[in-house]
Amino acid sequence: MNLSLQFNPELFRDPNRFCVYVHGLPEMPVAWVGFCRVADVLISPDAYASQAWRDTALTAPLISLTVTDVCETEGEAMRAALRLVRMYQPPINLRSGPVSSRSGRKVMCLETGVTYDTAAAAARANGLFESQLSVYLNRRSTGKIRGLTFKRV
Repeated sequence: MNLSLQFNPELFRDPNRFCVYVHGLPEMPVAWVGFCRVADVLISPDAYASQAWRDTALTAPLISLTVTDVCETEGEAMRAALRLVRMYQPPINLRSGPVSSRSGRKVMCLETGVTYDTAAAAARANGLFESQLSVYLNRRSTGKIRGLTFKRV
């Protein structure tokens, strides 16, 4: 199971505003939507209000729900991402990772350390673009976040 947070400034006319998507969360209560400053819930209002959808959200092993959260800065976006990560484990410390010689992109890694290539490979394996911030949650093995990488598009 992977938890991915994707930042897509292309949805706004102002390229400095970020749109955060969260999807693929398992067993997520409807009340969770209020956790961040939610700008838009990208499911139909009728489906969201239905009891059947709520029951599914609470019991399905994998649901497809997308939430958007508008962030003004990269720092704000990162903090929003970490608030979500903390739903799954205690607070974590980030450090600046190495700059990829191939792309020149700065990488944010966990204390345990994840290289850009490792994070990028995980992103590709899960159908994500490397230009998105991706948080990888591998519950099948250690249940710990494996890495996150961010590139400003």
